[in-house]
Amino acid sequence: MRPEIDIIIPSCKTTKELSGLVEEIMRNSTGAFELIMAANPDFSAAKNRNAGLSSSTAPYIIMMDDDITGLYPGWNEELIKPLKIFSAISVVSARLMRKDGKFAAMMGSRYRIGQEFEEVPKTPTVCVAFLQTLYRFDENFMGSGFEDDAFCLAMGPEIVI
Repeated sequence: MRPEIDIIIPSCKTTKELSGLVEEIMRNSTGAFELIMAANPDFSAAKNRNAGLSSSTAPYIIMMDDDITGLYPGWNEELIKPLKIFSAISVVSARLMRKDGKFAAMMGSRYRIGQEFEEVPKTPTVCVAFLQTLYRFDENFMGSGFEDDAFCLAMGPEIVI
């Protein structure tokens, strides 16, 4: 069965260093998904991101930083839900939480707890979902930073769930 979701972890860490995150993803992800590791310490963030995208064939993509924790059962299907419901939305970000259950700092958020979705001018890209696309991350950005902002701006309307 072709996976509905590709979960991509772009990282400069080794696969061994990512084993805890991989275990958490495998334990808490539901539905048909494939995990794609794009872990090359010699690559920039953009190049690792693009390597992951080059291996992706699913209609929905989740791209997450290598330091994410606290995934709960079904997190992946919940994250892509707005992409299925709202055809105008192209990028969705998870709301970041602190260990005490309060919202973590996120650029662009107004922290409206009572709303299921929040439209934001700039997507926090720690854990994002988007539709399969021809867009790629600009490899002219060195190291990490801003390649993700440029990608999200190119994709279009963004929300945080």
